[in-house]
Amino acid sequence: MKMIDLSSAVDRESLALSLHPEFLDLIMQSRAQFAAGRKLSLDQMRRAVRPRRSPKTSRRKRAIAS
Repeated sequence: MKMIDLSSAVDRESLALSLHPEFLDLIMQSRAQFAAGRKLSLDQMRRAVRPRRSPKTSRRKRAIAS
């Protein structure tokens, strides 16, 4: 078991996440994919995770802008 000084700048949420086994597995998988050449640019990542607008939203915003 590790002893961690909680009086430092580490918040408890970050500490809990950094010690969680599922999170650590996810990090290991991501590092392996990166090492194997599977990586995205920042623009590719933004396109992959950005919420898509519905056609109605787009039309309404265009109408307001006119």
